[in-house]
Amino acid sequence: MKRESISKGFVILVAVGWLFVVVINYYIAHKPFTGENALAMLNHLANLVIAGLLYLLAATIGQRVTRTLEFASPLQALVLRTGLGLGLISFAVFALGLLGLLQRVLFWSALLLALFLLRHDVRAIWRALGAVRFPIASRFERALAMFSAATVLLAFVTTLPPTLAWDAQLYHLFGGKFAFAHGRIGVPPDVLSLSYPAFMAMLYLAAMVLKDDGASALIHFGFTLLTCGALASLCLRFFSARVGWIAIALLLSVPSFVLVSTWPYTDAALAFFTLSALSAILVATEQRGIGWYLIAGAFAGLALGTKYTAAIVPVAMGIVYLVRQKNWAWSHLVALVGMTILFAFPWYARNWIFMGNPIYPFLFGGRYWDAFRNQLYAGSASGFSGEPWRLALAPWEATILGQEGKAMYEATITPLLLAVLPLLLIVWRKETRAITQRALQHIFVFVGILFAFWLLGLYYSDGLKQTRLLFPAFPAFCLIAALTLERLSALDVPQFSLARVTRWIVLFVLVLTLLGQLLGVIQLNPLPHLLGFESRQAYLAQRLTPAGYWDAMQFLGTLPTPRVYFLWEPRAYYVPDQVVTQPDEVLDLFPHLRYQYRDAARIARALRAQGYEYVLVNRWGLSFMLEGGYTGLTREDVQVLHELTTQHARQIYGGLGVEFRIGETGKLVIPNADREAYAIYRLREP
Repeated sequence: MKRESISKGFVILVAVGWLFVVVINYYIAHKPFTGENALAMLNHLANLVIAGLLYLLAATIGQRVTRTLEFASPLQALVLRTGLGLGLISFAVFALGLLGLLQRVLFWSALLLALFLLRHDVRAIWRALGAVRFPIASRFERALAMFSAATVLLAFVTTLPPTLAWDAQLYHLFGGKFAFAHGRIGVPPDVLSLSYPAFMAMLYLAAMVLKDDGASALIHFGFTLLTCGALASLCLRFFSARVGWIAIALLLSVPSFVLVSTWPYTDAALAFFTLSALSAILVATEQRGIGWYLIAGAFAGLALGTKYTAAIVPVAMGIVYLVRQKNWAWSHLVALVGMTILFAFPWYARNWIFMGNPIYPFLFGGRYWDAFRNQLYAGSASGFSGEPWRLALAPWEATILGQEGKAMYEATITPLLLAVLPLLLIVWRKETRAITQRALQHIFVFVGILFAFWLLGLYYSDGLKQTRLLFPAFPAFCLIAALTLERLSALDVPQFSLARVTRWIVLFVLVLTLLGQLLGVIQLNPLPHLLGFESRQAYLAQRLTPAGYWDAMQFLGTLPTPRVYFLWEPRAYYVPDQVVTQPDEVLDLFPHLRYQYRDAARIARALRAQGYEYVLVNRWGLSFMLEGGYTGLTREDVQVLHELTTQHARQIYGGLGVEFRIGETGKLVIPNADREAYAIYRLREP
């Protein structure tokens, strides 16, 4: 019996060995994937891990600092704690940057040590995730959940490749690159946007120091998920899970909101902080505990630290408090105002110290500012002040005419909000729960103030004619629209159900929206890069606009003394690291040079005196400015530019130079600007 067992064991061992030998040798000869495929997928996995670790650390920090606060649900606790923790991480990165401690080893050591010290909180976060419940009670809700999941999945795929987004290259990532290259956060170069509130820029900088920019878009996209979670938890507390599913689907049906959330921008973060501030003040006035007032102020401060236009958020929150709380207390106001100032203070103090203006470059000027720029900016603010009646049409125009990438409102939004929100006036009725009725009224007050502030921007400035600036109010808009859809059954009659027809229209729009998102992903075609069949360089070279941008930037890296002055090219993020540039952020550098030095010879001498040996001209950008009738650029300016590039410089890149002619409309035209977008010149010796 023993001999038989030994024999059987030997046979099993030989059989297993044979299986391994055959399978291993087969795949040595028939590799299912190459080393490039494996490295590409591992790279994207590493980016996902970095973003996940930062969010995990944020959740644990948030849990530690709010452990005495009572939350209505595990979902509410998880979402608000994570958002608060991300704010504290941003402050920590800023402090390390000011101290010149932007070192990879230090950041990894701090991250892992913090997670180790907070390991008990990590386990608590894991348990909280398991306790999250958001029920699905009907087929309609199941359809909404499927749409939301599909949208999130498609959007997630587009966060993984290198960013193509304009403002990310202009300043959201460029600021971090500049700081990391210099080893510290200091006075920024002459790029106005680098002085905007930098909450998100610090998170992107953390990702760069830990690895590179690969996790940046993932970090921003995480705020979209947090916003959906905050919307769901608010509905669970005051309304219902069904309203929450409708509101989430409506928010994710806004194409431009989903699109910008996949870029390293700030919009999703601002939407989350705005909604969180609203949620916190609603809870605070219900419970009257000082802790919730502190949290509300913190989120308002984080909103102010994300974008200047968030200045209206603490105002709206304060008005909601005064309206909602009949017997207000000084301690509550001190908590709200104090925490708002505390959490916004770092970015405005930074500007005051570095730029001489806490809200640089607005109102008070500052470093790099002079009378020319002041006049240029003052002359560009017109908006709808000449035709104020258009403010009444703004919701219609923004919905029907607005398109992503176009000048008219610069965003594509869902038709559902415009279609559904007015119906609330028809179905308005008193809620059976007084607490729900009061919450809805104060949400109305909050979003009404944000909407009025947006209209004020439309009235005064062309630069504020962007639906994207209203995105912070969109989650609350979607909540109100969801409540409207839920109440439509009050108008049903035996012969006709308005609620059912409206639900089918909503599903129809969601299907078309999802189809558009799918086609957008197909057009972007990120899979070859994600799977390693297309390198980062090839991906960027084929997709960055205008055509030839990547090649021109890489050529700069071959120059022996790479100090380059950009004209009509704002972006410098993808310039090789060794190249020093002056980006033309607001496309005013050459008119400014003309204002300072007048003629081509003096401009050439001034540029050489500043250390610039090369000048890059974006012919495509110059053509766009001329054809658009840009008031800051005259024919005399273009003539002086032609003299500079022909008499005081030698062209070393590009088939065409700065020749121009009079077009059919009487405006100056740069011939073949779309075919030859860039020309690079070397300044001649005096």
